Amino acid sequence: MRRITIAESKQLIKYFDKGIDSEAFEWFLNIAEQGCIDVFYYIGWFYKHGYGVHRNSEKAFEWFLRAAEQDNGVTQGDAQYEVGYCYMQGKIVKRNPQKAFEWFMKAAQTEERRSQFHVGEYFEFGYGAVEPDINKAREWYYKAAINDHEEAKDAYERLKEPLSLIKKRAVYDDE
Repeated sequence: MRRITIAESKQLIKYFDKGIDSEAFEWFLNIAEQGCIDVFYYIGWFYKHGYGVHRNSEKAFEWFLRAAEQDNGVTQGDAQYEVGYCYMQGKIVKRNPQKAFEWFMKAAQTEERRSQFHVGEYFEFGYGAVEPDINKAREWYYKAAINDHEEAKDAYERLKEPLSLIKKRAVYDDE
């Protein structure tokens, strides 16, 4: 297992500046095969979006999972989010709300704001095996909001109301 070098980083920037997606993909794949864990996430991203390679969601998931399981710090949270999102959606892998939550929680702890938002949703609505907990939902929405996640800002503002008022309004809405 090795890390990306400064020279490799500079080469990567050249590919992107020139818009040469296929060469960038091949370059990433080559150094990934040499054991450079820093690029696993990016290979998944290329497959997900079809940059320099035919779009392939299954291969994207495989590379995201490999990146998510590494302790690379650089893109680990992003990869963990992608894995959680795949489990939440159930299009590439079988839908599994509990696994989605576990991956979102891992990513949320790296300050990955989309995951922080989803953790908030899980606590607000009690998805999967997660017990609803408005206080925890509010906490995670706040974390995502200070990381500039727009939906989290709205959710946090909505949950700032005292819980008793939210419950009372829900009773009137049902009538």
